[in-house]
Amino acid sequence: MRVTRGIGLLLVVACVMAAGAVSTLADTGAARLPRGDWPTFDYNPQRTGAGPATTGISARNLASLSRITVRLPGTVDSSAVELAGVRVAGAVRDVAIVTTSYGRTLAIGLRSGRILWQFVPRSVRHLQGGPQITAAAPVLDPGRHYVYVASPDGFVHKLAVATGRPVWNTQVTSDPQREKLAGALNMADGELIVVTTCPW
Repeated sequence: MRVTRGIGLLLVVACVMAAGAVSTLADTGAARLPRGDWPTFDYNPQRTGAGPATTGISARNLASLSRITVRLPGTVDSSAVELAGVRVAGAVRDVAIVTTSYGRTLAIGLRSGRILWQFVPRSVRHLQGGPQITAAAPVLDPGRHYVYVASPDGFVHKLAVATGRPVWNTQVTSDPQREKLAGALNMADGELIVVTTCPW
């Protein structure tokens, strides 16, 4: 287990009861987030699903909204995280970061729909097309410089938001065929929380 810049890795192993393991975070204080950020599944560690009151969409600008279709190299079966006004691929942009079922993680420009970077874990080649997948949503570091993502080979990766380059990775389970990284990653009190689920 590695600890980097004060962020520890807390592994919560829960067979079938993944939701119960995360519910213990309900009493931690909510951090103040930059406007436009959505750092984790359901917005905050408490999973309230209640983000900023102002979304940027109003009756006045509704008619100016347009649909953007983005072709992705895989199926995204988890929630996106979002950052507003961060430096990615050499420019300040609003981005969404998603992970596909076989562990590819993509940063997508919200204005253009362009894929700005892609992280591909080594295991993708031999897992693609098989039953071993992940549905774990990424989680953003409170400092907005890193994103933590899961891959179906049992690893969690810390990636640089600006480039998608891996900073470190750590193996959460040595039996990823049975202990699936399926629950959304979470972060509270400086700890990264990873939940595994078992098939029985």
